[in-house]
Amino acid sequence: VGRAPVRKRFTLGRSKRATAFQKRRLDHLASAHFTFSPGQGVKRRARLRVEVHGPGPRSKPKATLVAFDGSRVVAKKFVKLNRQGAGAAKVPFYRTTRVLLLLSNASTRYRSCFSIPTSPFSCAGQPVDQNKSFEFKAKLIQ
Repeated sequence: VGRAPVRKRFTLGRSKRATAFQKRRLDHLASAHFTFSPGQGVKRRARLRVEVHGPGPRSKPKATLVAFDGSRVVAKKFVKLNRQGAGAAKVPFYRTTRVLLLLSNASTRYRSCFSIPTSPFSCAGQPVDQNKSFEFKAKLIQ
């Protein structure tokens, strides 16, 4: 109840310390959620490092990491993306129940506003930043 749908779940620990690059495409004003849970062998002071490669800044890509212990937020980090859309951040992983990665295409750019009367979009035009590529990988750091 009250949770966004998760596209994919990962468990990281002693036997699997990292994910491969995961690729998703997002339309404008869309987001995708992924979770990482600690598995067997996660040590004290363990952290989760997530690397993101998104589109350039014109399409306003966003990436956020939120670490939970049950329903309580224990850490929140915005992944600072450079001009190429790349960045990384770390959050605590030991004694968390999950870490949420939220990827967003926050673009509000349109073209041909008010030219398509049947368009469902806000300016009755065409969104510019559709189908933008995001990639990420996560690594357990102990």
